[in-house]
Amino acid sequence: MTITVALVAGVAGLLMSSTSQAEDISQQSRDDLTCFAVFAAIYGTPNSEMTVDERQAIGSGITYYLGRLEGREPQIDWLAYLQAHEQEIYSRVLDEQQFNRCATEFTAVGARMAATGSN
Repeated sequence: MTITVALVAGVAGLLMSSTSQAEDISQQSRDDLTCFAVFAAIYGTPNSEMTVDERQAIGSGITYYLGRLEGREPQIDWLAYLQAHEQEIYSRVLDEQQFNRCATEFTAVGARMAATGSN
């Protein structure tokens, strides 16, 4: 339950920016935006008891997902899109299945990077 409270606080802070856009986005971008918002919410949680390494990993998740979004659709202002679609993204961020999907995806990315680095 603590993670849910942390996500609520983090997402609320995240949604305080820029103007809105009305572009439709692909399911892949919607999924990546959800993961970006999940990691950003965790990172922005006040009074978090994360270690330096955990905080760095969460920051890497933010960068990874924003990079995927901007690489795929650079014409979209993703922070503005997030703000314009806060209800949809907010409900996805709080969905435990989405949270777990994001964690599983990013863990797999880290494992592939570690395996490549050890060769």
